[in-house]
Parts: sequence; C-alpha cells; structure tokens
Amino acid sequence: MRAFLAALLLTLPSLSPAADRGPVAPSAPRKTRKAEPKKAAAPAPKPKPPSKTQLQADAMLKAMESMAARQKTSDPLEQRAIDRMLENFGPEFVKLGSKAVPPLCAYLGDRSRPRKVRLYAAAFLGLIGDPGALAALKSRLGDGREDAGLRGAALQAAGSLRLSAPAKRALGEFYAFDPGAPEPVLNEAAAILAETGSDEVAQLERLAKRNGPAPRGAKGILGHNSVSALMSSRRPSEEALLGLIRFFNKGTSLRADAVAALRARKPKASDIPRMGVDQVATLLIEERGRAALDAARLLGELGDSRAAAPLIRSLKAKDPALLAEAAEALAKLGDPSAARPLAKLEEGLISDARFAPRGSEDFRPYAVRIQKAAGFFAKALGKDEARKPSPRVALFDPPREEAFTPPPEPLPPDPSEEPSFAGAPPPSAAGMISSDEPLPRPPKATPRPAPTASPVPASTLPKPSRTAFRYEGWPVADKPRPVWSGRSRALVLRAQPSASAPVLADGTFAEGRPLPVVDSVVLTREPGLLRALAPCSVELRDVGPDPGEKPLKRSVYEGLSLRKRFDFREGEALEVLAYRPLGGCLLRRAGRIYTGECLTRESERLFKLVSEPKTEWWLKTELTGASGWFSSEDEGVDFAP
Repeated sequence: MRAFLAALLLTLPSLSPAADRGPVAPSAPRKTRKAEPKKAAAPAPKPKPPSKTQLQADAMLKAMESMAARQKTSDPLEQRAIDRMLENFGPEFVKLGSKAVPPLCAYLGDRSRPRKVRLYAAAFLGLIGDPGALAALKSRLGDGREDAGLRGAALQAAGSLRLSAPAKRALGEFYAFDPGAPEPVLNEAAAILAETGSDEVAQLERLAKRNGPAPRGAKGILGHNSVSALMSSRRPSEEALLGLIRFFNKGTSLRADAVAALRARKPKASDIPRMGVDQVATLLIEERGRAALDAARLLGELGDSRAAAPLIRSLKAKDPALLAEAAEALAKLGDPSAARPLAKLEEGLISDARFAPRGSEDFRPYAVRIQKAAGFFAKALGKDEARKPSPRVALFDPPREEAFTPPPEPLPPDPSEEPSFAGAPPPSAAGMISSDEPLPRPPKATPRPAPTASPVPASTLPKPSRTAFRYEGWPVADKPRPVWSGRSRALVLRAQPSASAPVLADGTFAEGRPLPVVDSVVLTREPGLLRALAPCSVELRDVGPDPGEKPLKRSVYEGLSLRKRFDFREGEALEVLAYRPLGGCLLRRAGRIYTGECLTRESERLFKLVSEPKTEWWLKTELTGASGWFSSEDEGVDFAP
C-alpha cells in the first residue's frame, strides 16, 4: 500500500514543484576561490644604536653617580675633593655641545636618579646654553613635587641659555612675581631680572622687602638681586631705591647695595625729590664703609648745593677714604663755604694721625687727593672767598688736566616757570642740610596754570610770627651716639644750649670716647617760609598751640596719627620750623604747630620756598664729675653709626 501511494504522488503534475517552474536547466559547476597566502608580518624596526656622544654622556653620568655615592661616606676633606672632581665634568659636557643636551635632559627628568647629580646635570645644561633644553628645564620648574633647590638650579640654567633679552625678562618676571614660588626660585628669578632689568618697579621693591629690613645669610640673596634688578630697570627707580634705603637697617650690606645702585643709575638732581638729597646726606652720619663713600660721591655728582653742609661736616670723620671722597665732592660742588674747612684740613695733613701708615695700610694717597681738591678749590676762589654766587653757578672753569667738572651754568629765570618747593633739610649740625641761599629753579620746569581765583591782597593774609622755636629730640632717624674725636682739643660744656651760656667745664678725652646723651634739643633761630602758589588743600597733623619759649616735648609731637585737611589761599605763608627724618617737618600757622611731609613732589607743586629755617642742634651729656650742653657743630664731635 505504501509503495502504491508513493508512485501515485510522483505521477501527479499539480503536486510536483518542478512542474510549476518548467524544465530545470542544468546548474553550472561552482567555482571554488583559492585561499590567498597570508602575508608575513613586517619585522620590528631594530632599535637605533646610541650615538658615540650619548654613550660618552651616559658613561660620564654613571661615573658621577659612583662619585656621589662614595661622597656620602667620606670625610669632609675628601667630600670637597669629590665636589671639585664633579665640577670638572662640566667642561667635558660643554665639549660635546648640543648633542649632550638630550641625555642630560633625560637624566634631569628621572626622579630616581641621585639629587646631587641631577643638580649638576641642570648646571651643565646652562653651561652648554642650547635653547633646546628650555622645555625640560621648565618641566622641572613646574613640578611642585621637585626639590626646591633643584627647581632653583633649573631656573638658573634656563637663565643661562642663549635666549633673547625679552624672553629672559619674561621668564624672570613669571617666576619672580609668583607668590607661591620657593625661595631658591625667587632668588634665581631676581638674578635674571638683575641682568635684563624689569619695568615692574613696584613689584621689585616689594620683592626686596620680602625677608625684612635685616635679613641674614642666604635670606639676603633675594634682597641683593632685587636691588640689582632695580638698578637695571628701564623705568625710573630712584624713588624705589630711596625707599629701600629707608627700609633696610643701617649698617646692613643691603642698605649699602641700595646706595650703590642709586649712584650707578647716574641720576640728575631733578630725578630725586628734595627728601632724597637729605636722606643721602644722612648716610654720611649713620653709615660707615662703602655706604658712606657712595653717599659722598653721589652728593658730589648730583651738583646740589644743599649737600655742601653735610659734606663739610664729613671732614671730621675718622676714615681717610671718606675724607678724600668728601673733599672731592666739595670741589665738584664749588660751594664757597667749603674753602676754609678744606684749607684747614690741608694745613694739618702732615701732622694728622688719621693719615699715618698703620701696618701694611698706607693712607697717604688719600691725603694727596685732599691736597688736590683743596688746591683746586683755592685756585678757583682766589682771594675772594666772600662772594656767594648762585648755587648752580660754577665758581670757575677748571683746567683740562683737572678731574673735577663744575655744575653747568643755569638758564636765565623764566617768569612762567613754577618755582620749586624746598622743604629741604634737617639742621646742618646733624649732618643734614641747611642753606641760606634760595634754591635754583629746575632746568625743565612746567608752566603753572593760572589760578582759578583772583589773587588775594597781601594785606588780608595772616602774617607769620617769625619768632624762635625749639623742640626736644633729634633731627636724625635714630638716637644719636656722639663720640669724641678731637684729640688735643677740649670739649666745652655749657650751662644752657646756647653759645653765649656760661661754661661749666672743659677737658680733653681719649679719641673715640662715647659722649652719653641725656637730653637733646633743636633750636630754630629763624624759621623758614613757604607760600602757597595757588588755592590748595593739604593734610597736616595738629600738634597744638605754640609753646613759646618752652621746648616742644617729644611726647606731644611724636605718635600723632590723626590728619586734618587745611585750606590755604594763594600767597598764604606757612612757617617751616625744623625738618624731621624721612621728609617730615614741624610747621607753624597762626600760632599753632603742625607736622607734615614737606619734602614730596606734591608739596613742591603746591608751595614755593621763600627761605630755609636756620637751626642749631644741642646735646646734653653727663661725664665723670661734669655735665652740660655741647653743640653738634663743635670741633671734635663726631657721631658713631
């Protein structure tokens, strides 16, 4: 049965799929694709063999590593010898030139290597000077995990690369003014700016003050480099340097650096405010050594006649070098008041013990310089020592072989020019400045605009009293320390601070003996006078009513902080009683005493100096068996720094 059914199905056309599609063509045989043979993998490139230069550099670095490891267990003498051996690798790397830069950069970036050898690697990159090392050095500088000393060495090396001056300046400013930079980095950044200069004067001044007024040891490096950067600045930095002279403690090397930097800028008298001249003059008393010598040279080079009084006072100094500098500065100034003191000093040179040879030191060359200055001065003045030309007018035309150059002739006065404000110096007895001559007009004065209000008749203005005045204290920054240097002369002690007071005692003392100060008073014999150039308003501190014949107490005028603003009419007078340290002054108006800042550019713009105050400085001392008053101008009185 099953066989029958199967045969039946095959014979039915409707049930056959092939019947519906018609005859089926025979299918073509399928082509089989042959498998393509696999390409062999390209062989890996062979590592480039290290160059001969790289092998030499690696060998030297490896030798340095072994030396540094041996140094840890060596005695101090051997350690120093190893340091010298490590330094001797520097010229060898320099001989390799730019080819040594890649291995040195790779070694510097490897923090697993010994720190000491990495420091040398940075230094050697700086010796080679290839700018291609800058990226690697900046990478170390920006890594806060790195040792501060290594970062400083990296910046030092970067500053030694052959970069353009603007690029070096930008590099130095970027790191010098970064508040988060460590001290070694700041030191090296300031050193770069000392070479290139910087326009950021205010930031350099702040950087110099970062470690305080008397930094010690390595802390002073930053101040020194910052002062040098101010000296090299393309912008005026004289006032910033004067500010640093005030900031640094007396006797510090940084203060001497600031004086030297100020002189190196070769400023003109118009570049320095009146306060600055007085401040430099104070250094002749407060300082010794190079600070005092540079101050004397600067005063002579400025050509300001107000410097004559402190320079004359310096002729009493013990230091022969300072005597010679002061004499030459006076000859440059050509002030007639110096003729007699210089002649007197020259007459006593033969017997003056200050110029006698001591040990291997020979001070006679200083005596020769003083003789030359005194002879030049006497030749210029001739017999007419009494004449007093304008402070800016040279007294003579020196012969060509002489070294001194007199100040230039002044321009004829121009009524349209604005007269300069003088607010000048403390008493000459303190080594400050006092002058009876009116100050010259600045060589380039700007015309004063016409006042907005009509001039006030002089008869309606309050008249100054012009009476004498005295105050307790001293005209220098710190308490004075007078010493006796009179040798054979006698110190005269008087009952009152006056040259006409009775003599209580006199006697000679050993040279260099201190004169302890128990009291000090400054007398104003004749007040100076200022007049307002136009209606103006100024800030002053009100001290109180004029004490009259009694001295003004220090407790009254010191420590005042409250300022008040006072209005002045055009032509109104203000009496200048005495000058105080750092540009301050005591003033009198309508029977009341005030303190203010006289010696600023703003005050020069608002007021005209009519006359200078004439002052004396008296000190009271107590010695064994005697006490009394003496003048700071007395022969034999000197001041210790």
